[in-house]
Amino acid sequence: QARQSYLKDRRIERIYNWINLQVFYPREENVLARFGADPEKFTVICVSVSWAEGSVRYEYLKQLIQRVDENTQFIVVGQCDRPIKSEKVFHVAYVSDTGLLAKLYSSAHVYVHFSLEDTFGKVIAEAMACGTPAVVFRSTGCPELVAKGGGYAADPGDMDQVYKYVQEIFKNGKDYYRDACVKTTRESFSYETNVGQLMGLYEDILNKAQQESYP
Repeated sequence: QARQSYLKDRRIERIYNWINLQVFYPREENVLARFGADPEKFTVICVSVSWAEGSVRYEYLKQLIQRVDENTQFIVVGQCDRPIKSEKVFHVAYVSDTGLLAKLYSSAHVYVHFSLEDTFGKVIAEAMACGTPAVVFRSTGCPELVAKGGGYAADPGDMDQVYKYVQEIFKNGKDYYRDACVKTTRESFSYETNVGQLMGLYEDILNKAQQESYP
């Protein structure tokens, strides 16, 4: 998108943010029962700082809940001023323990992200690092994360497509996507790789500035 903006004639380098791969990796322990959920059911996890009633992500979540049957349940992580009352939904107000969050990601079958504007989508990458495929909207930075087989990108706001892709993951099984998810995050979102790219960029800029100052 930067190439379509007023910066299009400038040098553009894409360097992703990173995630802690020492914390976010596939975990064996299923922790769904701790939150009242059924560890045997197909589970959708959604994470946001806030689920304010009337917000876009809150309404999209409600629409998806209405589409699925009783064989699917939701773990909804984040502050919610009016929790959705449904036997399919289990609210987790806040998770300060990143290790527990990694176990929640690992226990779920699919991560669904309802944001329409994200420069990176860190929670998407965290879920994928735990081997969990993602369904996102095809807008801003989100589709890049799932482009190599780690999930699907739906048209912005198209909840029919989101539901279709969730069902596709249900049909294929989580393991079908797991290797692609983990590989993508290790190759693109590691601290070592991305800090190295930043350092290389800074050194390049400094070298060019020095050459221009001292011809």
